[in-house]
Amino acid sequence: MMEGLKKYEKIIRWVIIVIIAVLLTSTIVSTVKSYQLGRLCNQFRERIADAEDTNRRLAETVGKCQSICGELGDSVDRNIRTAREAVELIEEIRVQVQSLEMVTGDFNPDDYYRHWDSLYGIE
Repeated sequence: MMEGLKKYEKIIRWVIIVIIAVLLTSTIVSTVKSYQLGRLCNQFRERIADAEDTNRRLAETVGKCQSICGELGDSVDRNIRTAREAVELIEEIRVQVQSLEMVTGDFNPDDYYRHWDSLYGIE
């Protein structure tokens, strides 16, 4: 009977060792997956922060464009009675269009001045 108990004790020890090995393996696998998911989560947080920043900057740009377009609308609706008023209005509209180009990032001062210099023969 003692030999039978010793045999079961050996089996129980091996079962316990296997259970501990399975638990350790699953813990290690779980820890690795948790670390990987944490890194992925941090990457998504960075992308979300970048997207929020981009959206905020776009909203600011759209707001500035709306304001400039409102000013352009006011300028275009103005009545012109003299040539002087026409020249002043054209300059005002040119400045507003330039402001709009600057807000949208399309304005390049070097190209702008190069264009006018070449137009008037100043090089």
